Amino acid sequence: MPNEVQVIQPQFYVSTGSGLKMQAMWTKTCRGAMTRFIIDNRLTAPEQLLAFTHLGFTHAPHRKDIQ
Repeated sequence: MPNEVQVIQPQFYVSTGSGLKMQAMWTKTCRGAMTRFIIDNRLTAPEQLLAFTHLGFTHAPHRKDIQ
């Protein structure tokens, strides 16, 4: 049994006129879709989440326009 657990907290943002903002409805929908993606694809490593896309949401590291 592993002694450590890695916790990943995905954040989903939508584009607005003034940058990117988190919206609860989209966050909840995307987390559910990500959970389904993990189960369906039997992911075993966090790096495999980089392949997740849903309704135009994709991995975008180091965004500076997040509010």
